[in-house]
Amino acid sequence: SPMIVVLPSGSKYFFMNTFDGKYKYEDALIQELIPHIESKYRVIAHSSQRAVSGLSMGGYGALYHALKRPGVFG
Repeated sequence: SPMIVVLPSGSKYFFMNTFDGKYKYEDALIQELIPHIESKYRVIAHSSQRAVSGLSMGGYGALYHALKRPGVFG
């Protein structure tokens, strides 16, 4: 079945907000990127239809977000 693949860059911050609040990658991913994709494209906006994955640093970010937000990703 058709799917949309989105590959954001987490830079060197593991897809997390920095402690000093200067870089908010986690907030941008969850609060901005996902809603933007779901508003721009014809997708089923439900956690059962969202997946997260990554390699190396991205794998850490994917695992972190999947465990922290079980209701966001299926």
